[in-house]
Amino acid sequence: MGSHGGIGSALCRAAEANGMQVVGLDTEQAIREKPAALAGPAIAVDVRDEVSIAAAFKQVGELHGRIDGLAYVTGIGIPPTPAVDHQIGQWDQTMEVNLRGAFLTAVSARPLLKPDASVVFVSSGLAVQADPGFAAYSASKAGLLALAKTLAKEWAPVRVNSVAPGLVNTAFLGGGSGQGKAVDGTVEDWFGPEAGSRHLGDHSAEADCRSGRCCRADALSPGDGFSVRNWTDPARERWKAVALTASFFMDPIT
Repeated sequence: MGSHGGIGSALCRAAEANGMQVVGLDTEQAIREKPAALAGPAIAVDVRDEVSIAAAFKQVGELHGRIDGLAYVTGIGIPPTPAVDHQIGQWDQTMEVNLRGAFLTAVSARPLLKPDASVVFVSSGLAVQADPGFAAYSASKAGLLALAKTLAKEWAPVRVNSVAPGLVNTAFLGGGSGQGKAVDGTVEDWFGPEAGSRHLGDHSAEADCRSGRCCRADALSPGDGFSVRNWTDPARERWKAVALTASFFMDPIT
């Protein structure tokens, strides 16, 4: 879910490059604006709508029957805003997409998951290390961590984990690919002209997936999250959240 965003499309390409059959799920607008995000089929869905999600997974079941994995990469946010200035509509929309949508997606996908399947929620570093101005976003992403831990205990032996990337240079920074912002934003869009000290991660996954710098699925316990930091040496030490996410599917527990 979220296949046509920056991280989502990189994940889909990496998975397909490793021989997986991928079905992309994203908004109609995101699919229209980025039609080459993946080679496989793409299904339009609105994560705010339970009926839309159920219909999408009905199509997935008709295409593939049981599935090996699910990644929830969908998310929205707004530039840093003090909590007292946060509009209730913004708060509700953030929770609706980032947390409620993840819950509805996971529950709809559950009947299709194979016993050894993997579910990965893309949370955020802001879920564990909050910064001022991100009350709604941080709370929604922290909720994802708790949701992953709960489902891991309820759904075992299906593996449920989360990854918590730092700031990644995708269209999210410009407003989100599903909201008419199909180009990469800049860190200045969010943090202003004094944002030079913040490091942006790269959403490309293929190189790291093939170089072996991925976290193995069997290195984490069910429900665990993995925090991904954007190190200062982009050539060698910057791990990719997408590569880590893909590795959960590539290295099943034996």
